[in-house]
Amino acid sequence: MKNNLYQNKYRISSARLQNWDYRSAAPYFVTICSKNREHIFGEIENGKMILNDLGKQAGQYLININIYTDYANVVNFVIMPNHVHAIIELKNRTKEHKPNKFGPLLKKSLSSILNHYKGRVTRYANENNLPAGWQALFNDHIIRDMDEYKRVFDYITDNPKNWKTDKFNDTNYKQ
Repeated sequence: MKNNLYQNKYRISSARLQNWDYRSAAPYFVTICSKNREHIFGEIENGKMILNDLGKQAGQYLININIYTDYANVVNFVIMPNHVHAIIELKNRTKEHKPNKFGPLLKKSLSSILNHYKGRVTRYANENNLPAGWQALFNDHIIRDMDEYKRVFDYITDNPKNWKTDKFNDTNYKQ
């Protein structure tokens, strides 16, 4: 009865890799978008990201992941006007395998790290009467080899100067 209560009508299917344990040691490329892709972190000027107060805090909270955890390392990131890209390497060594599934967040998982991060940024915004909000989900990709790692690293680094053609630039969608 429980499984067919709403017949999956209100359930968003997961974009996560089905049998992957998201606590596993690996580099992950993540993208987190602001709600409605609003420009809440600053603006791009001449190919450079000019962070506002919330954007600066969003960057500092990513750096804090490296300082306050021993199981995650933010290798590269960029704060854009309406989204954040990062490479996050998890260093967990787990003996048990818990594949991705709907339910409570697993400690030291990618989802728990990003949930905490989004909460910290939102709390700062609320305490300082700044506009904020996140899309409910995030995009992730498990980086599988060094060529892909370099390509993603360079994409993140070059993202501000490529803003005019960026798929997250909402001006690209206006007719």
